[in-house]
Amino acid sequence: MRTVSYRHVKSLVEARLGQAIEGKDETRFQAMLNDAIRALYDREDFWPRFLRVEPRTVSRGYIADTEDSYHVYGAGTGKANGLYVRNGVRNGAPLYVLYDSDGTTALYEMELLTAGTSWGIINASDGTILYSIPTTPETTPPEGAWISPDAENIAPIVQKLGEIGRILFQWDGRKWGGSPELLNNYRDSNGIRSTNGPQNGIVWVAYKAPIADTYGDGTAETVAEIPEEFSRYAALQIRYDMADAQRQSNASQSYLPAYKQVEDAAVDAMLGISREGAMETIKNIHRTYYKYDTTAR
Repeated sequence: MRTVSYRHVKSLVEARLGQAIEGKDETRFQAMLNDAIRALYDREDFWPRFLRVEPRTVSRGYIADTEDSYHVYGAGTGKANGLYVRNGVRNGAPLYVLYDSDGTTALYEMELLTAGTSWGIINASDGTILYSIPTTPETTPPEGAWISPDAENIAPIVQKLGEIGRILFQWDGRKWGGSPELLNNYRDSNGIRSTNGPQNGIVWVAYKAPIADTYGDGTAETVAEIPEEFSRYAALQIRYDMADAQRQSNASQSYLPAYKQVEDAAVDAMLGISREGAMETIKNIHRTYYKYDTTAR
């Protein structure tokens, strides 16, 4: 998705203020930038940039916000697609297992191979290596596209599960049809409670991922690429806040029309984002993962 530079947003604010932002003012600017982005993020559940679709484990009726598991999809060996959950250690690194529908029979395993230079997805019954990928000294499976020793067998994409910010939809099974049977959940002191789905096993969730980045000039672990959909609103909101702080005791009402620009920018950013559109996006993402005909139930 498109981004704009930190410098671009800063220049817009400087142009509207009619002065440079530097020194302590730039520190304030960065704080306001992140506050504005998060404020707009909080106003809409269905930002496409933060929409995630994943299988998740349900244990005793609860879904965890974070899970040490991997989602494997797109493999030519279709049975190797699915949720690989953490199950102990092998060869000095975490072992991840794809189980049969009974929840106990291991079908495939993702492990650090004995040489320690690559990870592999292997058939649990005979140890055949289906897919592999070179590894760095890190002891977690690399994400992205793996390779297959068999040119005819398409290699999968391997993705670590993210952190759930808010579950938008939850459904049972792998298919997403035009009118899926959506499941219910709510948060309590123990986590995310799944109410009308399986109490143990796997469900699919579509969720709003949290903002993981702190935006800034690229130093001190900040990210200098700003999501485009937030940039105009952020620039106007910051300009308004900085100008409002400068007027101090000035009771002029000339700032009120400026705030309408801020709200208009927020509405423009959210224009076209809807629950129905999100459901269609989720269906398409899900269909891409497994190439299912979603007209079939």
